[in-house]
Amino acid sequence: MKYHDPGTITKQSHPNLVALAMKIFPDYRGRKFGARVQERYRVWDFWDGGSRTYTQFVDLRTGKTVPSGAIPETLRQKAGNPFGLAITDEFPLPEYLAVVEHRISCGKDVGLRVILPPTHQGMLTGDRPSLVSQTEEG
Repeated sequence: MKYHDPGTITKQSHPNLVALAMKIFPDYRGRKFGARVQERYRVWDFWDGGSRTYTQFVDLRTGKTVPSGAIPETLRQKAGNPFGLAITDEFPLPEYLAVVEHRISCGKDVGLRVILPPTHQGMLTGDRPSLVSQTEEG
């Protein structure tokens, strides 16, 4: 999986990405935030050995959430998934779709992470600092 990961982000370094993450998970009270650019994504949204990644998709054109339950059936894993959980094979991340994850590892909160498609890498570098500027241009 090819991606660009700048590491930890803060409210000061990337206020719009932190605001997006907080909009998606408004009850989050932690201070750990991350972001990365990825070409492909795999949903793994269930408890597994004390760890879980809660996944929400965001349409970058509208800013509205698209729940992981909206993943097309053709992408959902069939084998070993009798409850129809949100598990997918790796798929290309569409240019208009971001992923916001709330990650828990070994029972400990490791924060929120925003995953952007390569076409929106400017949100990490500062070339395109907000969703509004992108939706107004495109």
